[in-house]
Amino acid sequence: MPAVLALHGRFGARGLRVIGVASFDPDDAEAERKAAEEAAREEKMDAPTYLDARGEWSKTAGVVDIPAFLVLGPDGRVLHRRRGKLTQGTEEFAEMERAIERALSAGSP
Repeated sequence: MPAVLALHGRFGARGLRVIGVASFDPDDAEAERKAAEEAAREEKMDAPTYLDARGEWSKTAGVVDIPAFLVLGPDGRVLHRRRGKLTQGTEEFAEMERAIERALSAGSP
């Protein structure tokens, strides 16, 4: 989570929005909501989290591994996809920074 918070800190003022997605079984919705809230509190995340019933959105977005990170352009298309842990100081983190930069630049007038 520190890498996500770092990206939000760097790009948030320029329009980056971080949204968490947690898949859940609708039969256990209340417990899942509480677990997502607790995880967000522990990780000091102030970003909204979408509870994805049965992982339906995740399936349509092609998210099969957890964690996964998607950078969406202004039109909602996936511009960059990263599977697995994201750690500051790695090439994968630098790739994510570049993808976010491109997405934010694409949305500029």
